[in-house]
Amino acid sequence: MRGWISKAIVKAGRSILKTILIKTSPIWGTLLAMFAVAWICYYMIFEAPKQAIRGLFTGNDRESAFEYGRGDPDREIFEKYRTVAAQWNAGLTPEQQTQVDSFALDWEWLAAVDRTLGDPQQAGIRDAKELKLDPEATFELVRPKFEWKEAEKEIDQQSCVQIKQKDEKGDEMTRYEIQSSTTRQPQILLKQAQTMQGVYVYSYRTKTSVTKSPSACGELATTETYQALSGITAVENEWQPLKQILRDHGFPEEKDQDFLLEYWLSFLADPDGSEYDPLPEDWEPIESELLWPLPEKGRVSSQFGVRIHPITGERKMHNGVDVAVPKGTEVYAAEDGKVIHAGFLGTAGLAVIIDHGGLETRYFHLSSVKVDQGQTVRRGDLIGLVGATGEATGPHLHFETRVGGEPVDPLSFFGGGTKE
Repeated sequence: MRGWISKAIVKAGRSILKTILIKTSPIWGTLLAMFAVAWICYYMIFEAPKQAIRGLFTGNDRESAFEYGRGDPDREIFEKYRTVAAQWNAGLTPEQQTQVDSFALDWEWLAAVDRTLGDPQQAGIRDAKELKLDPEATFELVRPKFEWKEAEKEIDQQSCVQIKQKDEKGDEMTRYEIQSSTTRQPQILLKQAQTMQGVYVYSYRTKTSVTKSPSACGELATTETYQALSGITAVENEWQPLKQILRDHGFPEEKDQDFLLEYWLSFLADPDGSEYDPLPEDWEPIESELLWPLPEKGRVSSQFGVRIHPITGERKMHNGVDVAVPKGTEVYAAEDGKVIHAGFLGTAGLAVIIDHGGLETRYFHLSSVKVDQGQTVRRGDLIGLVGATGEATGPHLHFETRVGGEPVDPLSFFGGGTKE
C-alpha cells in the first residue's frame, strides 16, 4: 500500500514538473537563449581575439578567431603587427637608441588596441558593419614618442710632449713638457618619452670626471665635463595616455576604459600588483642583512611564487613581493651597493637595480628615480618614489632580491612571512 502511494506521488510530481516546464518555457527558454547569445558574443569579442594574440589558436584558425567580424581574414595580419611595431625606433641614431631601448613597442599591445578600436560593436563605429583593422594608424597612436635636447661634452686632456734641443755647448738634450688640449663633442640627450603607460621627464646635472695616467712628464689628467642623468619623473602616468586614446575613439566612459585596461593586462602582462595571497596585516619585517626599502611596512599584497591562471591554467613566476603604499612614498636602498640600472625598464616602468656583490635588489613601478646608473649608494639612501609606472594599475612597490642572478623570496631576508 505504501509503495503504491509513493509511486503515485512521484508520478504526480513528475507530471506537475513537466507541466510547469512547458508552461514557463517561453520565460526560461528566452533567458537561456539570451545567456547563450551573450556568452557567444563575449567569447567572439574578447576571448577569441585574446587567445589568437597569445597563439593558442594555430594555422588559419588563429586569423579567423582574431578577425571574427570579417568574411575573409587577412592571413598575414600578425606578421603585419610585428613589422609595424618594429618601426618604433625608426630614424634614431645609435646614441639615441641606447637611451630608449627599454621603450620598445610590444606588437601584442598594438594588436590588442587595434582590434578593439576597429570593432564596431565595442567602439560604436557608425555605419560600420564589420571589423576594420588599421595597424599603421593605430601604431601612430600608441607608438612611443621622444623629445631630445642638445648638450656638449668638454674634454681637457693633458699629454706628455718630448722636446729635443741643444744646450749652451751644442749638445743635444731632451726634456718633457705637459701640454693641454680641449675638444668638444655633441651630446644628444633624451628630454621626454611619451608612451601608452605615461610620460617620463628626464633631468640632468653637470658632472666632471677625472682619470689619471703615468707618463715621463709625471701624472697626466684627462678631465671630462658633461651632462649626466640625475633623475626621471613620471607625469600623466597610470595609463593616462592610453585612456585618452580610448576617450578619443569611442570609449568616453571611465568604467569602460578601466575594463579594457584590466582585460589587456590580464593576458599581456605578468601577474604583478594584484591582490594575491596577501600577508596578514600584523606581519612585521625583521631587518637584519637588508633594510626594509620603505619608511613604513606597507601591506604585502602579493607574495613571491608561481601564479596559476584560474582559467587557462598557465603558470607564471612572480619574482618578488608587491607592497601596497601610497604614491610618492620614499624608497630606500636596502644595502650598500652600486646602481646598475636607473630608468625605464619596459613592463617594470621606472626601475632601480642595485648590485650589492652577489646579491641584487630591484625596485619597480617607481614614479620618480633619484639616482643614476653607476652611482654608489649607502644603505638607507633615497633612490626613488613609489608609483604605478609600467604595467601596473595602482601604486605599489615591486621589490625583488636575486642571488647569483636567480630570484629568491625577499621575505626570507625579513623574518619570513611565507604561508605554510
